[in-house]
Amino acid sequence: QFADALAAQPVRDFRFDVFRLYFHKDSVRLVDDSLPILDALIGRLHQPAVLEAYVVGHADRLASNDYNHRLSCRRASAVKDRLVKTGIAPELLQLACLGESEPQVQTADEIGEPLNRRVKIVVKTAVPH
Repeated sequence: QFADALAAQPVRDFRFDVFRLYFHKDSVRLVDDSLPILDALIGRLHQPAVLEAYVVGHADRLASNDYNHRLSCRRASAVKDRLVKTGIAPELLQLACLGESEPQVQTADEIGEPLNRRVKIVVKTAVPH
């Protein structure tokens, strides 16, 4: 019934998968619940169809903007370093640091939120035709 509509859609050459790793307060140490996600991410990144991955650091609002920006960079760099140690090519990983500017959960200033202490990894993978 929808064959013509489906045939008219553009061919997707790639897909995106999103992974989120969470950190302890004021730290680059992952919370235990993020360890299996890290393992899944590593497995995904070792697949040959992966084109690139964006590693984006975030922080909550417990400190100054400058401090949180630096913390988000440290978190993104720590994740990248960990991935590279497993054999993932460093040039595959693009880093960004957003500090407290794009929270997962909106809070007032100086309010801690564990879900904002994260690194989001977006993996771009080629899709065979």
